[in-house]
Amino acid sequence: MCTCLLVEEGQACTDVLVQLAAVRAAIDRASKLVLEDHLESCVRGAAANGMADEEWVSLKEALDCFIQCTQ
Repeated sequence: MCTCLLVEEGQACTDVLVQLAAVRAAIDRASKLVLEDHLESCVRGAAANGMADEEWVSLKEALDCFIQCTQ
């Protein structure tokens, strides 16, 4: 059930919290998949083309932003 509907319908706070935890877990799994794919394709490709340093800087900036936004 949609978290918004739970709130609108006046469901118990515990139900809303459980739903929010499920959403957070799904986002965390998706983030991990994106990072793994990036490392396997973009970083590996950059290293093969002699651009590893530039890609590393880009990845570090993206991770810093991701970590800051999730705290």
